[in-house]
Amino acid sequence: MSFQKNLYRVPRSLANLKNKDVISRRAKLKVRVRGHGSPAPVSTFEECGLSERVLQVLKSHDIHQPFPVQAQCIPCSMAGRDVIGIAKTGSGKTLAYLLPMLRHILVQPDLAPNESGPVGLILAPARELAWQIYTVCRSFAKPLGLKSTAVYGGAGVAEQIGDLKRGTHICVATPGRLIDILTMQAGKILSLQRVTYTVLDEADRQYDA
Repeated sequence: MSFQKNLYRVPRSLANLKNKDVISRRAKLKVRVRGHGSPAPVSTFEECGLSERVLQVLKSHDIHQPFPVQAQCIPCSMAGRDVIGIAKTGSGKTLAYLLPMLRHILVQPDLAPNESGPVGLILAPARELAWQIYTVCRSFAKPLGLKSTAVYGGAGVAEQIGDLKRGTHICVATPGRLIDILTMQAGKILSLQRVTYTVLDEADRQYDA
């Protein structure tokens, strides 16, 4: 199935920025970027190209200004670029990838009645982190009519399988439990064919594991 990848339209406020202006913006945010033709960092969420529905959810959570990692990563992800973001804990990395994911899912064809999903897949190295991400994800996805599921070890697999069978747009998983479910019943429980947006949270820890 074909899908829309580039959802970013450069806003007027950023369209005429010169290279030195972009460098100055990044310096103020203390952001360093590698990669050719990367979009300029934004100043507001409205400049990110997010839908009005997503912006309303942000306001309901009393979030009005993007953190530096969000200001730079969101437009890059919205433009369909592969992104590696390195930032300290508590710097807003989760929303830096979750907001573009929500926008991405909303413009794709919805899940058919016989499709389990997911469209967005987030992998985390530990169940505590997976649950933390899922909690944030659920609070943003539910108001948009999107379903999310957490799949991790140490919890009942039957309940997780039930959630997946009912269909989910976003799956937050630890690799071990996800592999277990993918291999159950000859792979009939869960399919990754619809996944078009993938995140490896704390990818360095997953390599260590």
